[in-house]
Amino acid sequence: MKWSIIAMISLVSLVSCQSYKEIPLNKGQILKDVENQRIYKGSKDGLSFKEAESLMSVNNTDLQVLKEEYEKLQSIAEIKTPYPNPSLEIGQGIGSSIEEKSASSVQPFIGLGFTIPLGPRLARNDDLNDAKKLSAYNDLVIRHRSLSLELRKVYSEYKIILSLSVKQQQLLKNLKLNYTTVEKMFKLGLATGIDYNSARIQYESMKIRLLETRSAIQQSKSHLSSLLRKDIHEVKISENDVLDESLINFGTLKSKLMESNFILAQTEMKYKVAEVELKLELAKQYPDLEFGTSGEQEPGEKKKIFSLGLTLALPIFDRNQINITKKDKQRKVILAEYNSSLNHALNKLKLYISEYEIQMKKIMLLKAQIIPLSKDTVSKAEKAVQSGHLSILRYLDLSNELYRNELEVISSEIQLSEIIFNLENLVGEALFKID
Repeated sequence: MKWSIIAMISLVSLVSCQSYKEIPLNKGQILKDVENQRIYKGSKDGLSFKEAESLMSVNNTDLQVLKEEYEKLQSIAEIKTPYPNPSLEIGQGIGSSIEEKSASSVQPFIGLGFTIPLGPRLARNDDLNDAKKLSAYNDLVIRHRSLSLELRKVYSEYKIILSLSVKQQQLLKNLKLNYTTVEKMFKLGLATGIDYNSARIQYESMKIRLLETRSAIQQSKSHLSSLLRKDIHEVKISENDVLDESLINFGTLKSKLMESNFILAQTEMKYKVAEVELKLELAKQYPDLEFGTSGEQEPGEKKKIFSLGLTLALPIFDRNQINITKKDKQRKVILAEYNSSLNHALNKLKLYISEYEIQMKKIMLLKAQIIPLSKDTVSKAEKAVQSGHLSILRYLDLSNELYRNELEVISSEIQLSEIIFNLENLVGEALFKID
C-alpha cells in the first residue's frame, strides 16, 4: 500500500511537467509573409504623415522584436517565484548479523523534506522580474519615440529636397538658355571658346547636381520604406509644418531633456533594476530552513521509527558578501554613467541651440536681404538689356546668381532641419507639428 501511494505521487509530479512544442522556422513562408507585408495599398495621392505613423507602429520589425521581448518578460513576471520543491527519499535497509530476528532483515524506509526560505528572497525575485518587465517596456516606448522622430526627419527632409529639385530644374533651364545663347554668339564671333566652354560646364554640372538630388529623393523613399516595412512610391507632402520657436531656449529644452532624453531614461531604468538586484542579493544572506520527516522499520525487528529533523545553515562565514558588493558597486557605476551622459547631453544642447540660432540668422539674411536684392538686380538688368545698356551674357549671369541664392536658402533649410532633428532626438520630444 505504501509503495502504491509513493508511485502515485511520483507519477502525478512527472505528469505535471511541461513538454516540448516545436515551432519550425520556415524560411520560405517567412519570405512570403515579408513580401506580402511590404505591399502598400494606400491612397493614390500618396502616403500622409499620420498614415505613416500608424503603419510604422504596426509594421516596424524593430518594434515587433521589442514587443516580443516585453511580452516574454511580462509572462515571466506574472509567475510568482515558487517555493523549492520538496524532496522524496525512498530506499531499503538491509540488516546483517542479526542474532534474534523477529521480522525480515530487509525493510523499506521513506523520507520527505521541505525547504522554507526565511528571508524575503522569493518576494525580491518577483520584484526583479517586475523591474525587468518595466525595463523592457521602457525600451519599447523609447524605441517607438525614436523611430517616430526619425520618421518626422525623413518627411521634413523629403519635402525640402523636393523643393530643391524644383529650383534646380529652373536653374538648369536658365543655364541651358545661357549656354545656347553663348553658343550662337560664339558662332557669330561675339564670344570666345572659353565663354562657351564655361557656360556648357555650368549647365552639365547642374545636371549632375539634379541627378544627385533625385538620388537623395529615392534614398528618402527607401528610408521611409525601411521604417514602415512597406514599398513606398509616392509621399503626400504636408504644407503646414509649424515649428514652435518659443521652445528653442535652453531652460525649456533642458526640462524636456531631463524628462525624455532616451539615454538618460534608459540609464535611470538600468539603475532601478540594479537597485532591485542589490535587494535580492541582500535577501540571499538569510539561510533557508530545511525540515523533513522520515519513517522506517529496523531490519529484523518489528520496531518502527519516525523522525522529524530541522536544518539551518548559520551565516557566519558566507553571508553573500561578494555578490552584495558587486551589486552595490554596480549601482555606483550606473550613477556615474548617468552623470556622464547628462553632462554630454547638456553640452550638446548648448551646441545645437547655438547652431540653430546661427542657421536661422543665415536664412533670415538670405530671405530678407540677399534674395530681394538679387531679384531687384535681375529686374533692373532685364530693363538694361532691353535698352541696350547691358549684354545678354551679363543678364544671364545675374539671373543664375538669383537661382543660386535661392538654392542656398533651400540648402540652409536642409541644414536647419538636421539641427532641429538633433535637438528633437536629444530632448526626446517633437518640436514642430506635421499635419
